[in-house]
Amino acid sequence: MKYAEWDWPPSRGRRYYRTIDVYQSRGWNSASTKKVVSIYWHVTVTAIKLLISIPLSLIAIGSLWLLWTIVTLYL
Repeated sequence: MKYAEWDWPPSRGRRYYRTIDVYQSRGWNSASTKKVVSIYWHVTVTAIKLLISIPLSLIAIGSLWLLWTIVTLYL
């Protein structure tokens, strides 16, 4: 049914969306599989955080060293 120009606001109809379940079939719904996926996810996120934080901390330490060198040479 098409709405005419003066039918505002449009009526609220039901919308049916397909949802995707991550743990669908083939034993993916078992407790042990969920535990393994959870551990894998946490390890992956921690590794990514380390890959980001280590260079940033080295940059911060290097900048403090450079600031210290400049201050001691100036004095």
